[in-house]
Amino acid sequence: MVPERHISRRIIQARFHQVPAPGTLAHKQDIHFILSKYSFVRLTAIYDCKNIAFYSKFLLDLIDSLCYITIQYSTIKAFKEATCQEPAKTRKLSIHVKTIDRYLAQVDLDKIALTSKFYQRKPQKINAFLFVKSLCYAVYQDLFSYSKLAFLLGLLGANVSKQGVSERINRYAVVFMKQVLNAVINSISGIDPVYKTGAFKSFRRVYLQDSTNLSLPEHLSEFYPGSKNQSNKKCAGMKIQAVFNLINERLSDFSLSSFRRNDQAASKDILRLIKKNDLVIRDLGYFAIPVFEKLINMGAFFLSRFRNDVALYQPGSGKRINLLALLKKHSSLDIEVLLGAKHRLPVRLVALPVPDNIANERRRKAKKNRDRRCNPSKETLQLLGWQIFVSNVGRDIWDPTTIQKVYAIRWRIEIIFKAWKSHLSLNKIPQTVNKNQLDVYIYSHLLNIIFFHVFFDHLNQYMIARHNRSISMLKIAPLFDQITRYIFLLSDTPNGKPIGNLLEQLLLRHCCYEKRKKRSNHYEQLEFLACLA
Repeated sequence: MVPERHISRRIIQARFHQVPAPGTLAHKQDIHFILSKYSFVRLTAIYDCKNIAFYSKFLLDLIDSLCYITIQYSTIKAFKEATCQEPAKTRKLSIHVKTIDRYLAQVDLDKIALTSKFYQRKPQKINAFLFVKSLCYAVYQDLFSYSKLAFLLGLLGANVSKQGVSERINRYAVVFMKQVLNAVINSISGIDPVYKTGAFKSFRRVYLQDSTNLSLPEHLSEFYPGSKNQSNKKCAGMKIQAVFNLINERLSDFSLSSFRRNDQAASKDILRLIKKNDLVIRDLGYFAIPVFEKLINMGAFFLSRFRNDVALYQPGSGKRINLLALLKKHSSLDIEVLLGAKHRLPVRLVALPVPDNIANERRRKAKKNRDRRCNPSKETLQLLGWQIFVSNVGRDIWDPTTIQKVYAIRWRIEIIFKAWKSHLSLNKIPQTVNKNQLDVYIYSHLLNIIFFHVFFDHLNQYMIARHNRSISMLKIAPLFDQITRYIFLLSDTPNGKPIGNLLEQLLLRHCCYEKRKKRSNHYEQLEFLACLA
């Protein structure tokens, strides 16, 4: 037998690119040949191998075909791509691989490269498509450096030096990747609303907004200054603002800033996305009365927790309201108030009591807060016994209990951030990057995150349609890499059953939400709200 290291690269590529029809004996033999000769390992594991070009090209070919999964309609002879505009009852669901290439093909990368000045002239070696594709691979495989990017570009057909790559990763590349990210978001967000019924039927879109923080190498503190401390030690930090559309389960916007730009300063950023009848749900950090006023003037709606130090006034008399005294008298409230001593903004205030154990835990946390500016007063500690909301959504749309349940949905974006940082490696920042490299790295990572969310949403809708079970994002995120590999590599399982059947059983057993009597999961909460009259 010919030693493995002497097998012709051309023969392997021919076998790989000319795989027979799935399910045939020849197809099974080819797949088994590949699996028996080569184990699928990360590119980093063979980076110093003697035959690096041969193995790496083979791995990239595999990655190119197995990256992301979507729902597709399947027939025996042809595949028709699924679109959410078609009636649900006519869909024939099957699991199918969709590559990065096909996502990027929906975007005019060359046009974006020209408008962002990434193209200064007609590209000779690195075109926009190869640049984006190599960056996605580099971030995904933890190969982010000039030399490794040059190597990846070479495997993709662009013969360029690491110096050539360094010249392309500049301020224009940052603008280019940011615009590509926004274009991809827009290209995949046009699906029919999933939960636009019940509690959400009065709203065009429902936005959840929050931020997550990333620690950066100290040398980037000039561009992204971090938190201040008593020792005046330099530190760097980045804040990523994200907006999630709950109606169609899509990420709608990202923005990067230094750690020191707090959420209240970023509160007004969402106004550029807002249209009439949109709803914005955010936590207390975004509490800004001028932004609330602008949302009302735009015909949009908001739901926020109330900040206890803000003055309240009676709409008719203008007399200041003692909120604590009112709550001690009535226990719960649903009243019209004027918000703020300066703005006197008419809003609805809803206050509902919380269980004693939760109230006591809130008070313990408030007392232990290390921020001296947050030293709580006795009145503030007492008010922690209630959930207090302000909104401009009328009583004819939501009752107080519905407001409480709708606001609980905001926790979804916290789960999203946890999946990004714990399982999708967003917080693993290369230690030697400069500012332009960092920004390009983050935007490339966010592109991969967008692809993951499409994968997750389609796979989740598939499982709901077939088994009436929802997938947990925190359970599927660490398995994303393995699932995408095996769906491509195995058309059939060793016992001859379709890989889709095996995957469904594994997802049902290991990745779906567990059934609990005392606590409902995210999709059960959504279903409940969607069924409200």
